[in-house]
Amino acid sequence: MEVDGGEPFGDEQGNVIEKGCCSRFKAEFSASFFTLVEANGRIIDVERTFAPKRRYCITLLYRLGVFGSMLAVMFYDIFVKRSEDSRFIYMGFLTNLTLVFSELYFLFAIYVTLWRKALAQPSADSIIHRPKFMVRFMWALYSVVTNAELILTLLYWLLVYDSKSDTVDLINLMKHGGFTLLLYIDGVFLSKIPIRFKQFLFIFLYTVAYLIWTIIHDFTGIGVGGD
Repeated sequence: MEVDGGEPFGDEQGNVIEKGCCSRFKAEFSASFFTLVEANGRIIDVERTFAPKRRYCITLLYRLGVFGSMLAVMFYDIFVKRSEDSRFIYMGFLTNLTLVFSELYFLFAIYVTLWRKALAQPSADSIIHRPKFMVRFMWALYSVVTNAELILTLLYWLLVYDSKSDTVDLINLMKHGGFTLLLYIDGVFLSKIPIRFKQFLFIFLYTVAYLIWTIIHDFTGIGVGGD
């Protein structure tokens, strides 16, 4: 959601730019990671974008419900499905690690929904238009988990799932598609959280960090059996 930002087309410092894809990419790269200024010069309304007041109860209940369901899936997965000696490696799997980060996103989303001061709109006289730290952290988490969950879902069903040997239960469905859908419902329909082109650096760093972990895992033998 947006409010008028003065010039019809401008960058974060108010300089007028031209329309078009190239101009859009130029504006995205020249702006900060969490700029509230769109390439067309309009300024995003923080409250209406990250935790709309007019859908306050629905948004809060939805976020609480999804966060609770994620916790339930995680605890069931750890304490029921896994043996005691393999629980320590739970977050060593990318699907489980991403689930934990998704929970962290909803935790910050709940905080921001409840603590409305975190949604304060920057002054119109600010040199750089960006939200408060809690909203920026929530925004960064959203850009990571939505992309990671989508990629993991596609990879699992296209490359990993074997209809002859793998069972499809509720836990499996939620971890490989269900929570992905719930994340997008939160960020696209209940709120209107944008993903900046520059923010793809976050998901890149996330995958590189996990790649480093897989190398460490391979050479040290951390884990149990085939884990």
